[in-house]
Amino acid sequence: MTREDCLLLGTIAKTRGIRGELVLRIQSPTFEPDENWESLVLQIDGILVPFFISSLYAVNTNEWFVSFDDYESKDSVQSF
Repeated sequence: MTREDCLLLGTIAKTRGIRGELVLRIQSPTFEPDENWESLVLQIDGILVPFFISSLYAVNTNEWFVSFDDYESKDSVQSF
């Protein structure tokens, strides 16, 4: 998979709460989360890394909350 194969949804803005949730700032308000998505790909240090979604929902048109399998605390997602 290359970066050209991916669609840029937005960026991680911050952590939320103590259960490992992240706030995504969405680039285009026309995007809507799809319950059929199994994973999101994050670019970390220039490398594309897939993460399996445990929950994903839109708070408003510009922000989504996401949590990933195996990342269940604020400390575990702090590096994102």
